Amino acid sequence: MIDMSHNTSLISSLVTYEDLACYKRAVIIHDVMCHFCGARTIPTYVNGDMLIRSARMCELNIAEGCLALPISPEAGLVLLQSAQSCLVDLRRRLSSLIGLCNDGLWMPDSTKYKRMWEIGEESDDVQDFIFWVSRSDDAAAANILIVLINQADVMLYKIIQSLARELSADGASE
Repeated sequence: MIDMSHNTSLISSLVTYEDLACYKRAVIIHDVMCHFCGARTIPTYVNGDMLIRSARMCELNIAEGCLALPISPEAGLVLLQSAQSCLVDLRRRLSSLIGLCNDGLWMPDSTKYKRMWEIGEESDDVQDFIFWVSRSDDAAAANILIVLINQADVMLYKIIQSLARELSADGASE
């Protein structure tokens, strides 16, 4: 798994999107979201199809953004930012679902959130997350997905910031 949070040039490196931790996490989010929406009755205003579509768009935007980097770093940056917007949309929709359940959103300092974050750091196996989601009520399952989304968001944020700094430095040197 490639971690682009250090000072490696993202544009000049020969990183494939499949090697990026944020892409792997986006694939897991999509697969778990498909399971989540298929196994539950999702309220129409939360819209399960939109959850699945946003998860898929995040995954595709990361892939296309990485593929665009060598040709047009600016276009690659825009696509990666679009992937991050998809994560924001997913988090918002799942938070709405949690509100319907009269349960609370897990706060980052809660035991459940910390434990799921640790599981996310330890495993890249989608079956681990499907296991947890399938055995949880709607609110807990949505919270599990939000933890995964937050992990992907942090990973993607680091890449976007690194790329933006690199583009700024390149622009300043011209």
